[in-house]
Amino acid sequence: MLEYRSWSDLLTDGENGDAAIAVSDDGEYTLSDLRERAASVSAALAGAGVRTAAVCTDDFRMFLESLAGCFMAGVHAYLPSSFDRSHFALIGDRFEAVLTDGSADLSFLSGKRMLSIAGLASRKGLRPRAFDERAGRCTLFTSGSTGTPKEDSKTARELILRAIGEHPGVSMCYGRGRRVFATVPCRHGYGLTSRVMLSLLTLSVSFPRAIASQEELGRIPEGSLLVTSPSFIRRLDPEGRKARCAHVMAAGGRMTPEAMGLSVRVLGVPALDVYGSTETGVVATRLDDAPGKPWIPLPEYHLYADAEGRLHVDRDPVHDGRDLLCGDYVSFNEDGSFVLRGRIGREVKIEDTLVSLNKVEAAMAGDPWIAAAAAVDVRHKEREGIGVAAVLSPRGLRETGGMTPGKILIALRERSAGRLSPIERPRYLRIVERLEENAMSKVPREWVLGLFEGKD
Repeated sequence: MLEYRSWSDLLTDGENGDAAIAVSDDGEYTLSDLRERAASVSAALAGAGVRTAAVCTDDFRMFLESLAGCFMAGVHAYLPSSFDRSHFALIGDRFEAVLTDGSADLSFLSGKRMLSIAGLASRKGLRPRAFDERAGRCTLFTSGSTGTPKEDSKTARELILRAIGEHPGVSMCYGRGRRVFATVPCRHGYGLTSRVMLSLLTLSVSFPRAIASQEELGRIPEGSLLVTSPSFIRRLDPEGRKARCAHVMAAGGRMTPEAMGLSVRVLGVPALDVYGSTETGVVATRLDDAPGKPWIPLPEYHLYADAEGRLHVDRDPVHDGRDLLCGDYVSFNEDGSFVLRGRIGREVKIEDTLVSLNKVEAAMAGDPWIAAAAAVDVRHKEREGIGVAAVLSPRGLRETGGMTPGKILIALRERSAGRLSPIERPRYLRIVERLEENAMSKVPREWVLGLFEGKD
């Protein structure tokens, strides 16, 4: 199994150029193809004086060419998680150019230099340049489901460490010739480390674009590795098209027993819950989602909890010992493993009082009437309060039969009196059949808020 420990080595050593790193209907894409095209992107960016750029493509090959070219040229690459106007409005204006494959309408980004990735990568005969992997940097963004997307800045070195530092039982899934497929976009943090970096370092082969539906499972040869999410697995039809995978890695949410059963029935093997439901998963791992299953820190990282129970990363090899605060409350066990206790943040101010949306959702989900709930802060004219989108449980459907949503809301407010203060109790309620989820298994804030807009 061939393995590189840096992007600079992989792109400049001149060996193994015939290794195929992507296979599609139009043939193989080799390491030599990537090296030459990334060098062309780098030269074009340097010649144009670009210092910051957003990379807007879902194509595996163009994504690699763009990211490698940015690293070579010293360009800070921004990787938006979606390409629509609302997402760019949330992540702000911090890049001067846009590298695009032309598949998305980005005309609303007026004033930005629009650069075709195919055009940038078209020059022949250029040699790739070595670069400092601790200086090359990219910034990913979360989906924004909890409000403004959270930035996740990584160096090339950090991407390498996180890819090769996975649990050995997972790393063994990869090897030269093992095909890697994904339902996760390569610009998502999980897709970037699991689908892109580790498979590239071990010279595995991948399909250029992410699998979008169950029908596309027919593209996956037997014995492949599938990188996916619990939300995709939960949508599988047990009677639909199947794939016989060697390994399935799922992250972004909880793997319920039902989802695990679907994974076995449709994909042939149980899914490995490798990273889990939050950003903490990039520094720790677990291989199943059993209740109370502890997380094990990945090699190279030292983790600890502060007096408030917040998770910190100390002696991070990428950040030269700088202490980093993660987004979770945890409890550590004596053996160094830990259990997640909830997310930090998601606090909103209602009538000058801070309210935790996590607390509201937990209280609602703890009611026997509620199967699932998502909370959001709602502003109606002069009134403000917490709005909750709720899915009723079978018991809730039975016991609320004939009740109006208003009466259900009053009852829920009364039933939550022991867990929530008057300000924390929901003022607005929408009963829905199911909660919408995005590709990262999160309920988009915009979707929840849209249920309450223009309604009293």
